[in-house]
Amino acid sequence: MLLNAGNASADVISALPQNASQLELEFVPIYDYDKDGCYATSAITPEGRTNPGLALGGDVNGKCRDPRQLENSNTYSRSKTNNGWTAIMYASYFEKDQSTLGPAASGHRHDWEHVVVWIQDNQIQYVSRSEHRGWKVDPRSNVLFENNHPKVVYHKDGGSTHFIRLANSNDEPPENYTGKWFSPPLVGWDGYPNVQVRNTLMQTDFGDATIKINDERFNDALNSAKPSGIPFDAYADDSKRNFVTFFEDDSGTGQSFRDSVSRNWVGSYPGGAYFEDKISSVKLDPHTRLVGYQHSNKGGYRHTIINDSNDVKTYDLTTFNDTISSYEIDPLPQHSVTFLQHPYNNNGNSGYYYTETVSQPSFANSPIGSSFNDMASTVIVGAYTKVELFEHANYGGAKKEYVNDTNAEQVFILEGFHDKASSFKISNTR
Repeated sequence: MLLNAGNASADVISALPQNASQLELEFVPIYDYDKDGCYATSAITPEGRTNPGLALGGDVNGKCRDPRQLENSNTYSRSKTNNGWTAIMYASYFEKDQSTLGPAASGHRHDWEHVVVWIQDNQIQYVSRSEHRGWKVDPRSNVLFENNHPKVVYHKDGGSTHFIRLANSNDEPPENYTGKWFSPPLVGWDGYPNVQVRNTLMQTDFGDATIKINDERFNDALNSAKPSGIPFDAYADDSKRNFVTFFEDDSGTGQSFRDSVSRNWVGSYPGGAYFEDKISSVKLDPHTRLVGYQHSNKGGYRHTIINDSNDVKTYDLTTFNDTISSYEIDPLPQHSVTFLQHPYNNNGNSGYYYTETVSQPSFANSPIGSSFNDMASTVIVGAYTKVELFEHANYGGAKKEYVNDTNAEQVFILEGFHDKASSFKISNTR
């Protein structure tokens, strides 16, 4: 549904609470706002009421430079990672973009401006800024920073309208009422009160001002803002990349960072070093396997978590809480079975693992060879999947069968069949 932002009340509206990933917070720009322009403010309330904006007229900063507006502001973010690069786009909302004074003023109700930071090796290498209908890209050497935060300024372009420029040495002290560089509460793509609020913001018609982090414009904007020569793919499909989100607290809460199919030390991911030995829960995309390790470079105890369902699922780490220092993320075929060396909750150490899908091999003929023969203590059985375990190779001897006829994975401890399986068969139940 396309909403008309002009139908909402013209009062200062409440901002959303800060809720973004550690990665996005680590590199968020800090802002100043030149005096001949508006303050950033909130584009939508927690209840989903959009900002009506301001009609043109009066001063170029008329009715839009009240401290209450900046105090009720947000920055909105969305990111994409591939080919060794992470792009984070930060969007700022202003209630009008006026170029001239008086009743015949030119410009438009509403303004959206954007900054993209380009991260490689845990450092911003480029900063791109929206400039009217295009983008300006600068290397790191042109950017002033406070820690990892690039300094940028909302600026009036002569007789034209406003855009974001890089800060320079003449911008100290900042001109906003606080006298300091300002960082509005940050709202990440998954940080809205609910999906309906996010959809309302992304689908609202802001007239000549366009929000670039919505599905309609995000990829094109990244492609236009991309520095020349880097291998980043703006059109890569994030929805099929088996993401895992790592959280500092239980139940998918607290600071977080996100990664997809990879074999990483926690600190090697941008913003990840903060999380070493601090991860308490994880959220896995459908058909995704995470193996967490006690030490960097995949050493020490290991613990395997499988989401072989069609839904995103969150898992508390319980006995492996605050232990992960490195990890592996892999896509998982449907109707798979993962064999674990140890019982699943044995001090958080599930040991070696081996995953197979619908097939009939013996362990001796599997990709890991005979090394897993008589070693399995746990099986994680995918949705609508059956596994038959046999005591001997070639499906001989005693037999044990585990059936999962649900739409999510199930964990089975091999009671009575511990360290006995030498061959197996896997089949679909539907």
